Amino acid sequence: MSSLLPNASGKGNYSIAEINANFKPTFESRSKTMYSTADFLEGRMKKRYNLTGKEKNVETNLSFAGGYGARLLPKANNSLMETQKIVAKKVYGRTLVDREGMKAASNSEGAFQQYFRFPIQKTVENYVNQCGRIMFGDGTGILARGDAATNVTGTGAVNNPYIVKLSAASWKRHNFHKKQFVQYVSGLAAFPDNSGGAMEGGDAVTNILEVVSVTDSTQTIGLVGVSAALTALS
Repeated sequence: MSSLLPNASGKGNYSIAEINANFKPTFESRSKTMYSTADFLEGRMKKRYNLTGKEKNVETNLSFAGGYGARLLPKANNSLMETQKIVAKKVYGRTLVDREGMKAASNSEGAFQQYFRFPIQKTVENYVNQCGRIMFGDGTGILARGDAATNVTGTGAVNNPYIVKLSAASWKRHNFHKKQFVQYVSGLAAFPDNSGGAMEGGDAVTNILEVVSVTDSTQTIGLVGVSAALTALS
């Protein structure tokens, strides 16, 4: 952390204590506020911040256990309960802020909060997008699939990115945003079953591809990075 906060020409130390006093309280409170208000669905969900561990079992009612009627006594129904397993998944968002901007705004709480409003908003938006992927996905992590023609052009370079045509049936615009990272997966079952498959290069960072363009009208995305599989298809 200290290596990212050098002195300006040997003057004006910005200490870790100052960061803790200004950055953490503001960032945390504003993040929770935006998280609860920026997204229609997220804002109406009951949130619990005390869940720890890998999973939690929650008892859920699946039937109406009572009965009702007029003239005759109602007949009581058997209640049906099931235990739903909630598996914890960590979702991260990251933002970059300028050291000099933090220092300049630290003398005024209002200025400091205003300075952080935009980066915090974008971090929360990115997090909410990822939550949407999880909530409305099928659990496999597959965001979309190539079309039948497997249209790929480009080399993956910054000035000549891979342009990948995705199938209209699997296309979801909210799954793709610039500056996010994706990975090529091969060997999936027949659509719409996204089970099976293997990520190219496993978890190696060298096979991560950055999304640099998204074209909704043609269901195409631009990717920068190294992918032997996409190179072979181009």
